[in-house]
Amino acid sequence: MAPQQGSGRDGPPGEGRLRWAMLALLFFCRTRLGFQFQTMGSAAPGVMAEIGLSLTEIGTLIGFSMLPGMVLSIPGGYAARHMSDKGLLVLGLLVMGLGGATAAIAAGFGMLALGRVLCGIGFVIGTIYLAEMVQDWFGGKELATAMGILVLSWPLRHCHRSGRA
Repeated sequence: MAPQQGSGRDGPPGEGRLRWAMLALLFFCRTRLGFQFQTMGSAAPGVMAEIGLSLTEIGTLIGFSMLPGMVLSIPGGYAARHMSDKGLLVLGLLVMGLGGATAAIAAGFGMLALGRVLCGIGFVIGTIYLAEMVQDWFGGKELATAMGILVLSWPLRHCHRSGRA
């Protein structure tokens, strides 16, 4: 049986300000997910010069970060039966960090590919549970507002990168 909207299966952070403070933290986390996804495209000229990759390999590395989404979205949703939303979000962020660290020390395409796949795994898990946590904590009109705030974090990252924010 699925939890009801606003049921707080993991326990909502409480009424009032704490939920909104947690939403701000989730907003920050989701913005970082976007930065992690964009990193390879932004760093492409330096990576191409330093490691000697082609544009095709850069595009493949960008795609590798999305590849886990095709495989892990449904099993990632079922994982909530065995772990808390918060635990899965932390796991996703840790795996994404591990992927970033792997990519940072990579000296070639293979290690970069592994790092990007790990980033993608963390990204998928994190994305699923950011929205789930907002749904558990907010209801009614507040849910629409909170989801809108969370969703805004993705385009805000683009504005920051381009210098418009």
